[in-house]
Amino acid sequence: MVASSASASSDRRVLIVSPGWIGDAIMSMPALQQFQAVYPATVMTILAKPHLLPLWGMLSAPHRQVAITGNWRTTAAILRSQFAGAYIFPNSIRSALLPWLAAVPERVGLSGHWRRWLLTKVAAAPTAAARHHQAWEYAAIMGVEARQQPQLEISLAARRQAEQCVAGLARPLIGVLPGAARGPAKRWPAERFAAAAKSLHIQTGGGVLVMGGADDTKSCAAVANGVGNEVLNLAGSTSLTEWA
Repeated sequence: MVASSASASSDRRVLIVSPGWIGDAIMSMPALQQFQAVYPATVMTILAKPHLLPLWGMLSAPHRQVAITGNWRTTAAILRSQFAGAYIFPNSIRSALLPWLAAVPERVGLSGHWRRWLLTKVAAAPTAAARHHQAWEYAAIMGVEARQQPQLEISLAARRQAEQCVAGLARPLIGVLPGAARGPAKRWPAERFAAAAKSLHIQTGGGVLVMGGADDTKSCAAVANGVGNEVLNLAGSTSLTEWA
């Protein structure tokens, strides 16, 4: 795939506007990794919501991070960095508006919600059936291939804390994440997570690890109660790095 004009020179500084959700951010990571492999001298800065910065801090691809703290302050930070181009992963107007307000000369993204006029190049989503996964959409925006799984670098301290949390749980570990930030419309029913986890526990003898954020405590509790034995509910009790 031919890289877009915003990446044509390997010594440029580019801005990547992160998706707002953890799952979407993870699916965008292969694009950044491949872009770094193709253009190793390009300096990438990730623009993300504050709660996602620890996640991006575990990926080597973005060299710098900027938190979205409000339109004007964020725009000022972008202006000071003087980026040559911006790759905009979310489809919202606001995500494209920030690089536009900052006068970033090249702005690439999907057409999104009534925002074509904010972009200098509209990327085309892949049409091949083998590339319908969202990771390929993000790769298309950056003009690369989605060849790698996300490669996170997790600190030794976070690994040790995680090991302590699950020390008493039988192996193999069966991880269950029943929550969804946008509620039931994006969530498989908790009782089905519980049934699947219990079935796996019976088949393997492993312990069930139920995970999620503070907003997932209700669904996680329902799953843990449905499993019964050899289950540990960590909803809301781990940091993002410990969870990883």
